[in-house]
Amino acid sequence: MHPQYKDKIQQAIVTAVGEDYPLLLDLIPNLGELIFEAKANRADYDIANSKDKFKFLLQRFLNAVSQPEYPVLLCLDDIQWIDTASINILEIILDDAGLARSLLIVCTYRGDEVPHTHPISKLWQRVNDRRQQSPTNISINNHSL
Repeated sequence: MHPQYKDKIQQAIVTAVGEDYPLLLDLIPNLGELIFEAKANRADYDIANSKDKFKFLLQRFLNAVSQPEYPVLLCLDDIQWIDTASINILEIILDDAGLARSLLIVCTYRGDEVPHTHPISKLWQRVNDRRQQSPTNISINNHSL
């Protein structure tokens, strides 16, 4: 990572999430070493009792690290198996207009396993209803090699 970018991102993370950044280490264990060059002293957070705080911190973190000059690509594979908590987090991220300028989310799933009643299909519809720009759907047929 370029030192100038690393310093900028480190400062943006500290500004965005403050002393609560250890909570993010449960999601991104190498964050402390990658950005802060040392293992962070992880606070004893109970994720189950900190769900709202976690969602808020994750959103702030993504806003800190995804900038127009350094956009971020987030790839989510096999989302036909996504759980409700992850859908809720994804919806928060998708609803953040600030992230739309610098965060590209690519989701892959097996189309035959995601009917219109599937929770992810319902999420795409909710996002479509709230935003003027809908998610782009690219279908790739199975091809044998």
